[in-house]
Amino acid sequence: MKRFLMLLLSGGVVLAIAGCQKAPKDVVAKVGKSYITIDDVNSKFDPRWTRFTSFEDELEKKKKKLEQLVEDKLILTGAYDAGLDKDSTVLATVGKSKDNLILNVLYQQEVVDKVSITDDDLMDYYKSLGEEVRARHILVKDKSLADSLYKAIQSGADFAELAEKFSEDPGSKKKGGDLGFFTRGRMVKEFENTAFALDVGEVSKPVKTQFGWHIIKLEERRKREQPPFEQQKDKLRQQLKRIRQQELANAFVEKVKENAGVQLNPETAKLVINKFAQDTSKTGLPLFSDEESSKTLMSYKYGSWTVSDLIEGLKRLPPYRRPKFSSEADLLGYCKDALIQELLVKYAEEHGVEDSPEYKKKLTETIEREMLRKFKNDEIYSKAKVTEDEVRKYYDEHQDEFMTPEQVNVREIQVATAAEAKKLAKQAKAGADFAKLAEEHTLRTSAKSRGGELGFFTEARYPELFRAAKNMKPGDISDPIPAGGKYSVIQLIERKKPEVKQFNLVKKRIENKLLRQKKEEVLKKWVEEQKKKVKVRIFEDRLANSIDRSKYEKSPDTSSTM
Repeated sequence: MKRFLMLLLSGGVVLAIAGCQKAPKDVVAKVGKSYITIDDVNSKFDPRWTRFTSFEDELEKKKKKLEQLVEDKLILTGAYDAGLDKDSTVLATVGKSKDNLILNVLYQQEVVDKVSITDDDLMDYYKSLGEEVRARHILVKDKSLADSLYKAIQSGADFAELAEKFSEDPGSKKKGGDLGFFTRGRMVKEFENTAFALDVGEVSKPVKTQFGWHIIKLEERRKREQPPFEQQKDKLRQQLKRIRQQELANAFVEKVKENAGVQLNPETAKLVINKFAQDTSKTGLPLFSDEESSKTLMSYKYGSWTVSDLIEGLKRLPPYRRPKFSSEADLLGYCKDALIQELLVKYAEEHGVEDSPEYKKKLTETIEREMLRKFKNDEIYSKAKVTEDEVRKYYDEHQDEFMTPEQVNVREIQVATAAEAKKLAKQAKAGADFAKLAEEHTLRTSAKSRGGELGFFTEARYPELFRAAKNMKPGDISDPIPAGGKYSVIQLIERKKPEVKQFNLVKKRIENKLLRQKKEEVLKKWVEEQKKKVKVRIFEDRLANSIDRSKYEKSPDTSSTM
C-alpha cells in the first residue's frame, strides 16, 4: 500500500517517436524523421527544484537540455538500426520493470487524473489552516486493547502514562503521546477529522486508520497567523492536490483489498497466533513442523498461502519490521498488505491498463532508455580503453593531485579555563614533565592514558591546534590556545610534510578518471559522425519564444519620495 501511495510519475527523458505529427510551433529540433518538442525539453526540469535567475539563464540551460535530447535521439537512431528494440537482454531488463510501469499508469488513471482543485476548494482549505490543535494519542494494533485502554482513561487513568506504556508510535510514545501542534492536512483523514471535532480535554473513542487504532486527547486549540491567500495560492494548490491524491489512493487501495476476498482458515490462523504467542527471542520466528507448514493459512481471489508462504515472506523483512500476530485481525491485515502489489497489478490487468495509450507510451520510453544504455556501453563506450602507460604518465605529470596533506602529532593538555591553561603552560616551559601534566589535568579522556598524545592529524581534524603547531619546532610548548570552548596547551612531537602517494594507491582513481575522459571523447566523436548521416535541425528561436520573458521583468517602482 505504501509503495502504491508513494508512486510518482517517472520523470525520464521523453523522446519524440519517429514519424509522429506535431504542430510546427511546438517543435524545437528535428532529428532525421522524428521531432523533439518544447514539452520534451521542459520535462527535463523538475519545477520543485529548478530555479532560473533570468531569461538568459533559462534559455542557456534549456539549450543544454536540448543538445542532450538531440544526442540521445541520435544514439537511439543507432540503437534502432542495430535492432536493439528486439534484443533479448533489453526486453528481459524491461520485463523486470513491467509491474512498476503498470502501477505507474494505474496511479495516474485512478488517482492523479481524478483529482481536480477549484478556487473554492482552495479558499476552504486556506480557511481551515487558520486553526491548529495540539493532541496526544495512543496507537495500538489490537481493537480489544484500544477498547480496554479507553475504558481505563474514562475511569481516571493517566493518558500520558498509558501512552508511554502501550503506544506503538515511537515518535510520540516517550512524550506521553504528545504530537505537538498540527494543522489540517498533516494527519490521515480519519485521525484529523476526529481530532479537530474534539473539545479541549476531551478523549475520543478508538479511531481506526491505516496504522491501527488511535485514542486521541485534545490538549489545545489556537488560531494561526497566515500570509494572504493570493500570496500562497499556488503552494496551497500543490498541498491540497497531494492531500486529495493520498486520500483517493488510500480509498482505492482499500477497495482493491476488500474486493480480493482475502479469507483466513480459522484453524490454521489459530495455530499461527498461538505459535507467535510463544517466546521467539532465540529463533527469531516461530518454528513449524513440515505438516504445519503445509497447512493453508489464507485464500484469496487469485490463489492461497500456506504457513510456509507466510514465514518465507516474514524472513525477507528485517527483524524490527516483523509483526507480532496477537489476533486474527492482525494476521488478516498483514496478509492483505503483503498482497497489495499483486492485487493492484491484477486489477490493472483486468481493467485493460496494458492496452491503454499511456502504458504503451511508457513502455516505449522504458525500452528506448534501455536501448540507449546498452548501445552506449556496447557500441560506443567499449571503444574507450586506458593503457598502463597512460595511467603511469598521468601520475608522473600530475603528482600535485596525489599529495598527502601535512600532518602533525602533538601532546595536548585540554582544560576549561584560560587561567588554568596559562598556569600549566608556564609549568611545562619551566621543565615539568608534559606527559605527566597531561595525564593529571587533560579533559580529553581519550588521550589521557597516552600522556595527551593525539597522534598524527590534519588541519581538518583540529584546526586551531594544527595552525598553532605549524609555527613550532619539535619539543616546543605553546601558549594557551582557545579551541571548541576550552583551552589547550600543546607540545609538538613531530611534523609530517606533504608527500606523493604511492602509485598503487591511486592507480584505480587515475584509471577511472582517464576512462571517463575517453568515454566523453569517443561519444562526442560518434555523435559528430552520426550528424553527418542523420540530418539535425535546431530551432533556437522557437525555444527562446517559448520562454515567458515577462516573469523576469522587474515591477516598476511606484513609490514616491516627498
